[in-house]
Amino acid sequence: MTIRRRVTLKDIAQVAGVHHTTVSMALRNRPELPAATRERIRALAERMGYRVDPALLALRAYRRGSTETRSSMAIAFVTAFESPDFWRNIPVYARRYAGIERRAAQFGYRVEPFWFDRKNMSGKRASQILHARGVSGLIMAPLERLSSLGLEWNHFACVSLTLSIQEADMHVVGNNHMDTVRTAHARLRAAGYRRIGLVLERRSNERVLRVWSVGAAGEDVEVAPADRVPAYLPEALGRTGFDEWFRAHRPDAILTIPPHLEGILGWLRRAGVSVPGEVGVASLDCPEPDGEISGIYQNAELLGMTAVDVLAGLIHRNDLGLPEHPQLIQTRGTWVDGKTTRPANSNA
Repeated sequence: MTIRRRVTLKDIAQVAGVHHTTVSMALRNRPELPAATRERIRALAERMGYRVDPALLALRAYRRGSTETRSSMAIAFVTAFESPDFWRNIPVYARRYAGIERRAAQFGYRVEPFWFDRKNMSGKRASQILHARGVSGLIMAPLERLSSLGLEWNHFACVSLTLSIQEADMHVVGNNHMDTVRTAHARLRAAGYRRIGLVLERRSNERVLRVWSVGAAGEDVEVAPADRVPAYLPEALGRTGFDEWFRAHRPDAILTIPPHLEGILGWLRRAGVSVPGEVGVASLDCPEPDGEISGIYQNAELLGMTAVDVLAGLIHRNDLGLPEHPQLIQTRGTWVDGKTTRPANSNA
């Protein structure tokens, strides 16, 4: 039986007419090489039947995995809010970051929060700063609205916690929003609520590519026309407009998210409406799993940990830049029986 010799980097280099280090860089998709060179060498390697030696890959990972090496590798949690620490006061973002730190420590990476001050910093400048700090991977935090950042993505392994970055299709780790809407409607109906209305600012719905409103409309298909409540999606949510919508449609349950939650509860209270007696209020993204607010807890820590899992794999393979086939990794949330809705099977 003839044993076929494994194709090596030097074999590919000889055919390609380049040094074997150039082949190595091309197969690791290093941005220092022109894209055309990388593509040519990768295609040649495929035709020649090159396969990574798993034993060598494991040895390289072991060597890179030493405490000294890994502790010098950084991943950045990139935010672009109005101020550097704005996200720290939002429980769901703080919990995601805690999950990122927890998992990163297990991989031996350090995490650097990085504020992209878009008013005073270009995407190119932000990329230069990140590169100078030794950042090899980016985890992108949600943006306030759909927008572009202009970072030089090809220098980093990239994972996003948001669908709101317009110009960059990268791997996304997020909540299964459609399942969240479906579960919330089912639990509210089990508690006796029938007229369920969605209340969000338009940009909040746009940030998730309108999945909130599409999901709510899909749930209404099974509801008697008389019990259907049109979603309220104003440009800016305020008491006057909310009161008008509430009086016109008389929902007995309201679905919303944290940025609007406190305001809605306050407006109902000042209008003399009992929560949860007359109207139930549930969040599609509970800020805490403590049972104060009813709704779906998206498990922000798990989202952060999962993002690091994906990013670590990209870094390990030196898979930089935006993927040809970006993946959407979704996690399911859990219902929280809080104080802002009646319990299931209640006739109150």
